Amino acid sequence: MPKVHKHIARTDIYEIGKQVPDATTKSKFRLDRSQPANERDKVIVAKGEEYYKWSFRYGGVHISKTHPKPSQLTQSAYLQTIYGIEEEIGAASFSDASDLESFRDDIKSRLEELRDEQESKREAMPEQLQDSETGTLLQERYDRLDDAINELDNIDLDYDEPDEDTLRDELEQDDPEGGVTDDDIEELRAEKLREWIDERIEEIQQISLE
Repeated sequence: MPKVHKHIARTDIYEIGKQVPDATTKSKFRLDRSQPANERDKVIVAKGEEYYKWSFRYGGVHISKTHPKPSQLTQSAYLQTIYGIEEEIGAASFSDASDLESFRDDIKSRLEELRDEQESKREAMPEQLQDSETGTLLQERYDRLDDAINELDNIDLDYDEPDEDTLRDELEQDDPEGGVTDDDIEELRAEKLREWIDERIEEIQQISLE
């Protein structure tokens, strides 16, 4: 991955920037992002603000006001997809069990598509090259994704909601005087659902995609 450097903007930095003459470059031009490319070019970092800067050998300079995510620090389409999915899983938060299941199914579908893409690429290679370094890498990626998909399938997302009597009994153990209200019961019901969802999200987060 490229090195990321933190800076303080000495001038406004524009999204596109202006091409200016520069005899020292092969193209005789360089990009000056302290000047707008046109009237529609907008400032992405104002003078005096902190920003992060990184570059690829064949991808130009990239600038962001926030620290770049792993998916921004690779030019591999495969890794961009993997890191992007990992970032989504890491930020996942739900209040409803059905939303969690839909999220799991979406992640699974995208992993299946990526897995099948690795297989197609390997099969498209000449047979004598399928066991080459590249062919082996594609097979390893296929196997890793297939394992992850199976692990996702094995996560039980059927939530058994506790009945009112069970919830009341649990609350009354902490309050033997019988001061349990309907609001208390609903609050405990919601708390148990949140705990269950958090546990399932943690299971998904523990699945290795790399």
